[in-house]
Amino acid sequence: MDQDQQTYVRAVSRSLWGLAVQALVAGALLFVGMWSEVAAIQVGAWYAFGGLMIWLCLVVVYQQHRLEQLETMETEQLAQRHGTESSIFETSADDLAVARKRLERLYRWLVPITSLLVAAYLIGIGFWLMVTHVSASAATIGMGEGVDGRVAAVILIGVALGAFLISRYIAGMATVEAWRALRGGAGYLMGASMASFLLGIAMAVTYWAQVAWPLKILAVGLPACMLLVGAEIALNFVLNIYRPRKRDEMPRPAFDSRILSLITQPESIAKTINEAINYQFGFEITRSWFWQLLSRAFISLVGFGLVALLLLSCIVVVEPHEQALITRFGEIRGGPLEPGPHLKWPWPISKAEHHDVQRIRELPIGSKAELLRKDNGALAPILWDRPHTKEKPVNLIVASPISTARTDPSATSDENTTPVSVSLVNAEIVLHYRIEDLKTYVENQVNAEATLSVLAESEVTRYLLAHDIDQLISLERIGADEQLRQNINRRAEEKKLGVSVVNVLLPSIHPPQKVAGEFHAAVQARRELKIAVELAETEAIRTLVAAAGSAEQARMIVRQIEDLDDLKRQSASAEAIADKDQQIKTLIESAGGAASVRIAEARAARWEVENAERGRVMRFAAQYDAYRQAPRLYKMRRWLEVLASGMGGARKYMFVGKFDQAILRFDLKDVVGDYEMLMDAEAQ
Repeated sequence: MDQDQQTYVRAVSRSLWGLAVQALVAGALLFVGMWSEVAAIQVGAWYAFGGLMIWLCLVVVYQQHRLEQLETMETEQLAQRHGTESSIFETSADDLAVARKRLERLYRWLVPITSLLVAAYLIGIGFWLMVTHVSASAATIGMGEGVDGRVAAVILIGVALGAFLISRYIAGMATVEAWRALRGGAGYLMGASMASFLLGIAMAVTYWAQVAWPLKILAVGLPACMLLVGAEIALNFVLNIYRPRKRDEMPRPAFDSRILSLITQPESIAKTINEAINYQFGFEITRSWFWQLLSRAFISLVGFGLVALLLLSCIVVVEPHEQALITRFGEIRGGPLEPGPHLKWPWPISKAEHHDVQRIRELPIGSKAELLRKDNGALAPILWDRPHTKEKPVNLIVASPISTARTDPSATSDENTTPVSVSLVNAEIVLHYRIEDLKTYVENQVNAEATLSVLAESEVTRYLLAHDIDQLISLERIGADEQLRQNINRRAEEKKLGVSVVNVLLPSIHPPQKVAGEFHAAVQARRELKIAVELAETEAIRTLVAAAGSAEQARMIVRQIEDLDDLKRQSASAEAIADKDQQIKTLIESAGGAASVRIAEARAARWEVENAERGRVMRFAAQYDAYRQAPRLYKMRRWLEVLASGMGGARKYMFVGKFDQAILRFDLKDVVGDYEMLMDAEAQ
């Protein structure tokens, strides 16, 4: 290298200047940000601190350049002293080039690593700050209490002016080939200067106008700029890997941002573009004949391109599933264009608005919460007592027409105090529609879909208020979709929306999750009641069949008995009552059931009792005749019969002769064998 030694000494000193000014700007922004509690100024401090890595890298690199220059001068002095033809000296000269090798390692490792660290810092911190501040309120972004915005604005603008002067000075030095690497640090310092200046202006506006939106914009805009610069540095790093290089060429660091260079030296935008192109190609392509021809014909080519674009804008191609409307100066001209090619005036005089009229659009009504899905993407089952939506569902009001009818419409508001029973339901209702009349759809409403949504919600509410919850979750749900479709279509035609409702889907109408258990209990109670009623009816039919042979025959007999009771209450004639009683008897006997059997058994028992009593009467009469013929004989015979029947099972002893003084001894034990005992036990 033929640069003077003082070249790199000045580069090192200016790098130290930039490092000090960068640290001063970052410290000032951090101090003002912490004092004022303004998030946007703290974001500026985060950005400014990232430049310290660049200036430290430049200090190390240019210090090594200075050492490498001293080493080169010493090598030349040794060559002049010992001559240039000594092979021994040539070998020792290569061994002495330690500083140059170290400089090459710095360009190979330190500069790329610094660029990656800066890119990662800007992208990571920028993303974190943007996520933090993009949803923050103006009160959170604004100044804290008791902060004088004028003092903060003066400090920020003063720091910005000082940093601007230093950055411009260093950027001017960067036009020298040996100091070109300083352009990266100068550009980053200029970015910090611009951030400090804008923050000072925003603080002044916030203080005097009492508005917080400037700080809100900067709190989000500065992280976005950090992301942009970080992405550019990362892209430069990737491009530097594949860019061809010349021998002994000083590479341009990846942290040397082209965007910040445009801010630092706005007067050399064209030169910067040419340098960037030459740098990426590895040679001066801007001096080639092709580039020169392209430069001379650039205006003509741009004009030809504009004319071609204008001519192409005269052609409108409508897809098979579309219709298009042509607007001229914002006013719709003509009707919808059918599929195919069409001509119009060029842009911006005339524009074409394409609309997909065949696509079936989906519009959620009521609870717009998204349904949960399984791992395979299918919809999860909708259970009343389980969450089945990602967000909290919206409750809709339903009212019973019966309770509403109890209110007297002719009564005054003071008299009519009967409350109307209402309930809450969760309903997932989906409306499918398509564009029917495109011109009406575009002309009559600013947002036809929003209007349709309002109309549909109104009709859904009207329909729900006309039915109670028991009806909606049962049979009334079957025809609800068609009824809603007709009602919404009628309202859409009245409002001239130009749409046609294809269908209305009701995936689920159910009570809120908190009371789903009570509904399940009520359903269970109804089921149990129905089972009990069916069991009772079954038992009744079984009883009727058992009593009369068939349920119909039993009911006929019951009706005849009721008619008989009516005749008795009406004091009807005895003949009519007897005839009705005979009819009932005939029906019962012909039925063949348990009643006819019981009557037959009673009749048989009666005949048995009558015959038995008749036999007793006849036997008594015969015994009475026998008594009158021979009273003593009859008495003796009856006495002996009674004695025989009474003493039939008793043990009897007979004594013959006189036994006045006899002593009688009796063994009253019964001697019974095993067989007799077994027979007595079985008998018992």
